[in-house]
Amino acid sequence: METRERIIQASLELFTERGYEGTTLAAIAKQIGMQKPSLYAHFTNKEALFLATVKTAVLEYNQIVRSELEALGAETAETQLKTLLYRLAEVYYDEYTISQFYYRFLFFPPPALASKMQQMVEYHGSAADQHIESVIRQGKDEGAIDTSLASDLITESYLCLLSGIDFDTRYYDFNKEQIRTHVDRIWQIFWRGIKASG
Repeated sequence: METRERIIQASLELFTERGYEGTTLAAIAKQIGMQKPSLYAHFTNKEALFLATVKTAVLEYNQIVRSELEALGAETAETQLKTLLYRLAEVYYDEYTISQFYYRFLFFPPPALASKMQQMVEYHGSAADQHIESVIRQGKDEGAIDTSLASDLITESYLCLLSGIDFDTRYYDFNKEQIRTHVDRIWQIFWRGIKASG
């Protein structure tokens, strides 16, 4: 692992555990066994390091969405969307720290960085939304999804569904089998709402 990646990984863990104000560059340097001045060869200050960590979290989410949908490209839109829910729910379960970081600072960003962080999440996060929306358009082309429903609104609903599953996974302390059962139950209702009649 490159030094920059090690710094971001340590930052991810410490920011998640201690918050932005409670995390110092000295603590991050100590975590990976380097001197604090060495950090400045990679990041100008704590703000730059924090924003780089945010970007890493968002891009990792985008990569999971893109790679999963590419691997499922030959499947129906229904299968792609449902399988992606399974996959992301499991990622939230397995990659607990990065998921905790993302949601902690998405809802409670450092006040001085809130605007920059929001711009970064919107800019880099839109790529994943576009991948999902393209699958929804595919579903319309297949005749599986109701064409009277706007694709962007279905995408928004799907993302809300995804966020809700993530919340439930944490709140109810589900194991992986329970997560899949939970996704199955919710998916039945969601799909009934968007599928084409007949």
